[in-house]
Amino acid sequence: FPVTICQFTLSQLGIAPEANLRQAIDSYKPAVQIREDAGLTRDLASTLTNLGNAYLTLSQLGIAPEANLGKAVAVYETAFSTFEPQIFPVECIKTGRSLSQVYSTQKAWQDAIQVCNRTIAAAQNLRQRTESERERQKALEDAMSVYATAIEAHIALGDYPAAISLAESSR
Repeated sequence: FPVTICQFTLSQLGIAPEANLRQAIDSYKPAVQIREDAGLTRDLASTLTNLGNAYLTLSQLGIAPEANLGKAVAVYETAFSTFEPQIFPVECIKTGRSLSQVYSTQKAWQDAIQVCNRTIAAAQNLRQRTESERERQKALEDAMSVYATAIEAHIALGDYPAAISLAESSR
């Protein structure tokens, strides 16, 4: 499946973005099925996250924006539900960051908070399991945008104590 990654990268570089994204999507779909059939949980969810990224990018390029955004959300949700924060914290953070950002742009604040809470739990788990201070800092840095999204969602819902608590715990 390296061709898929190459196609996605080419689209990010602005080289025939629509064509390369569609080709990446066409490659990710059978990869999802193969990994699902083989029971490769981590690989399956990572492939789903990449598929979601491709749909999201199409949406951001203005190509059937609502349809592709809907597909991105559905794929991200499937991937995110596969990643247990205690077992796959890095993957949970990566997918949770993307999904929470989409929910934030849609102003789906409750959904964003649920995803953020689970993603923050993954980051905290990773920080506890990691022995080096440098790796702990990296885990926190990777989750910072999730904390920001959660704080934004709590403020939007008028839950200021929760927003303050999260701001303090993110330090």
